[in-house]
Amino acid sequence: MLRQFKFFKISRWWRLSKQRLSNQVLGFLFGLGILSLGAILTPTKVMADDNFWFDLAATYTVSPKGDTFVEHNFAITNRKPTYFINKYSLTISSVNLTQVLVKVGNQTLTPQITVADHHTVIAFDFPEKIVGEAKKLQFVVSYHNPDIAQVSGKVMEVAVPPLAQADDFRQYTVMIKTPPGLGPPSRSLPVPTRHSLQDGLTTTTFETNASQGISSVYGSEQFYKLQLNFPLDNPGDQPIQTQITFPPDTPNQLVFYELIDPEPASWKVDDDGNWLATYVLPANGAMMVTAQVKVKLTLDPNSKIPPAPVLLSHTKTQEFWPSANTKIAAAAEKLAGPTEIYQFTTEALSYIPVISPDLKRLGALAALAQPDQATCQEYTDLFISLARAKNIPARRLVGFAQTQNQKLRPVGLTSELLKSDVLHAWPEFFDTTTNQWHAIDPTWGDTTGGIDYFHQLDLNHLVFAINGTSDVLPYPAGSYKLGDNPSKTIEVSFAESFPEISPQFNLNLAPQKLGPITIPGWYRLTISNQTGAAWYQPKLTTAAPLALQLETNLPDRFLPFQTFTTILSAYNTDSTSWFQQQSLDLKLEVEAQAMANFTATPFYVLPNQLKYLNFSIASQILAGSGIVLAIGAWSLFFLGRQRSHSLRRKS
Repeated sequence: MLRQFKFFKISRWWRLSKQRLSNQVLGFLFGLGILSLGAILTPTKVMADDNFWFDLAATYTVSPKGDTFVEHNFAITNRKPTYFINKYSLTISSVNLTQVLVKVGNQTLTPQITVADHHTVIAFDFPEKIVGEAKKLQFVVSYHNPDIAQVSGKVMEVAVPPLAQADDFRQYTVMIKTPPGLGPPSRSLPVPTRHSLQDGLTTTTFETNASQGISSVYGSEQFYKLQLNFPLDNPGDQPIQTQITFPPDTPNQLVFYELIDPEPASWKVDDDGNWLATYVLPANGAMMVTAQVKVKLTLDPNSKIPPAPVLLSHTKTQEFWPSANTKIAAAAEKLAGPTEIYQFTTEALSYIPVISPDLKRLGALAALAQPDQATCQEYTDLFISLARAKNIPARRLVGFAQTQNQKLRPVGLTSELLKSDVLHAWPEFFDTTTNQWHAIDPTWGDTTGGIDYFHQLDLNHLVFAINGTSDVLPYPAGSYKLGDNPSKTIEVSFAESFPEISPQFNLNLAPQKLGPITIPGWYRLTISNQTGAAWYQPKLTTAAPLALQLETNLPDRFLPFQTFTTILSAYNTDSTSWFQQQSLDLKLEVEAQAMANFTATPFYVLPNQLKYLNFSIASQILAGSGIVLAIGAWSLFFLGRQRSHSLRRKS
């Protein structure tokens, strides 16, 4: 786990005093002074919105290192002449507050500060009782909080949770002041009212509903470097093939492999977009696969990376996602869509405060039965199950979450496989309005006290594997372990940059043979990606009037260091002559860029009539023809010998 910051969540209570005296007595008491009023009135609980207006202007001044000076300016206006407030309290979701100060006018109060497991309570009495309709009580609460903002690599994130009892607030204004070099936020929910430059600081102002938290990201991309180890072994007495999952590209994640050692025997992209690498392990052998990776996360999706297709299996019931179960179906029936499913999940479950190494993955049904035993897996499994019960395609993302506060943004994917490496899980659903998979994090949405992780995910979630067609497979990096005391196999840190690279490919053609015999017209084509990046939309062309025929189509992407082999032939669209010998110019394009050229001379070109004849069929025809010719030759030879014997007998 790595990344987190704590945010305040305000709640309050007050003692309200109600006066049931005649106007004459009231006038007398005012003549004696307000202090007498509280002594003779009976405290009575009343609704704040009936008797008071609450206004709050909050200012968050963030230092370059992320420490935040918070100042709350409260104004409470009496709506009736018979009530007043004499005590106030705030509960803030941080245990790291310093320099707490409470002021009423020029008077500094001494608050009672109580620090609990996950929060700090600031309580204080007002020295004067403000009584009278339209009278206003104004006071300021300020403190330093290192958990409001987090500076991580190239990005600063500021998050303000919603206020408790938000309906009581008539006006709620938030100003976030940040160092000027950052500029306005790249992404913010809700949308700010305005930006300005005040006292040399960038000021972002929100005039919003108090029930809505604020999440602002300064910086549109984040860079990471990963060191991944995959220990593999084969205890059997025969060689085997095994697959491991390398972190893939996603629309918001671009990866570059500086090193993969050893390189895999082959690559495959599965139905969910996972990058599966195949290795051959010798009998009774072991292998350590090492990868050094750079990752770039972006807020906006990369249009060159195609989203994974939506499959029927993405709405099917599975062991940990029992969407067909009657209890799951009944709960889902009351929910209108993904937003309500997210809200239900965050409200129904509670994150378990202490994670035991022996804690097992519960699945959605058991999570509902034990709602206080949830980890990120249970939040994820419940959301996916409810979504699938509504026929909404949903999948599980497993990977690494950058956090510095385990209480506010916990990670802890529980599995006996993981042991010393700590991963995180979060769901995504297919959004039909954007035709994109939309990632969310209900775990952090709950543990941060209401920060919006539905409409906007941050730059802290690195995807290692995608579980959609299966609720378990493929396994992510960090889950490959050997022995009873496995060591840590993933290391993640921030990177200063992400490499700017261009595609580099090698093309090679070799005559195709059937046994020792070269077959004119067909060639073995080998294309090798020389870089550690994936390249999309490959296209192989040649100049007219020639056209190409591939026995196996090009993949939709070339994965890092991948080698692709197929059988190629070319035919002349304007000619019917047989097996012309000429030059062939090949051009490979990726992402609409010409990247590699190859010229083969001489090259036997097939006639147009044979353009659909692939090598497999041709080899079968040739082999069959050879057999027929051999049989014919043998028959002639045998008949010739018989005739020779017959002539000798006649002579």
